[in-house]
Amino acid sequence: MDYENFKDRFVEDLKDKLYEKGIEADVTVNTVNKLNDTYEAATIKPVDDKIGVNISINKCYEAYEDGTDYNTTVDKTAQLVADSLENKPEVDVETLSNYKDNADTIVGNMDSQLFLGGTEQTTLKDLNQILGKETIDMYNTGESKGNNPSYSMNYQKTGKDLMSIDEIAVMDGGKCILQLRGVRPFLSDKYDVTQHQHYKETAEYNPKNKYDIEKNLIPKMSLRDEDLYDVVEV
Repeated sequence: MDYENFKDRFVEDLKDKLYEKGIEADVTVNTVNKLNDTYEAATIKPVDDKIGVNISINKCYEAYEDGTDYNTTVDKTAQLVADSLENKPEVDVETLSNYKDNADTIVGNMDSQLFLGGTEQTTLKDLNQILGKETIDMYNTGESKGNNPSYSMNYQKTGKDLMSIDEIAVMDGGKCILQLRGVRPFLSDKYDVTQHQHYKETAEYNPKNKYDIEKNLIPKMSLRDEDLYDVVEV
């Protein structure tokens, strides 16, 4: 049995085996891209659940080719999926997907922050606090005139915002503020994208480079008499 036939049969049999175990799930084939690996996976997602399990079809096929019985491969995979779903951590997907409630946590775990400019007040206030203050010397002089003229001078050190909120809001459009973990924020020039070696490949340089979405939304399919299809009227 070649890989393509194995994949089609494996997905259907895995779904049936899970159903026998009391798990009604959707089983689809997806390509998973990881840092150092790319593989085709059977994605098992129980009905009415937002969290699923990915099983590498490539590794299951390798086990089959190495001599493991096909039915044994399906049984072991189904048991692995059942155990994984039973022991999955409790995750509140709705809470995690609510950016407003998790914005501070997300920003707090970033190793770098780049401010390109803007007038959103919350961002300006946060950046103002991050930049901190600088120490300045202040001299106050006083002089009085009259029968007994006097002169006084007062010297003190005080703190001043490195950049006030209004200064950040009207920052030069060619500048940006970058903060890296363990390093004080610094003001820098923005990179001129027109100087990039691949700038000529962008649609900004040449409209002919614009990605045609509609062109890729019309897949060319070859229909076969023995295939079953769902017809949806839109």
